[in-house]
Amino acid sequence: MNKYDTFAKTAVELADIGGNVLLKYFKNINEKTVESKGIGDWVSEADRASEDAIVDHISREMPTHDILTEERAQIVRSEHSEF
Repeated sequence: MNKYDTFAKTAVELADIGGNVLLKYFKNINEKTVESKGIGDWVSEADRASEDAIVDHISREMPTHDILTEERAQIVRSEHSEF
């Protein structure tokens, strides 16, 4: 399996992981679990929890990769990271 096959496999895993976290919050989003980041820009506990689970998995599976997320700061692991 080449690295791109590995990345594709990991992407599917990440979608499943993030989706499973989001399903736990399904129909439980309300004004107590959502906050505004700016005009028309909202974030929920579900968003953050899903992102945390995805980042944790990437960190375990691909520990040298930098990570750019929507809800938190960029995670830089190496000045020379390929990805």
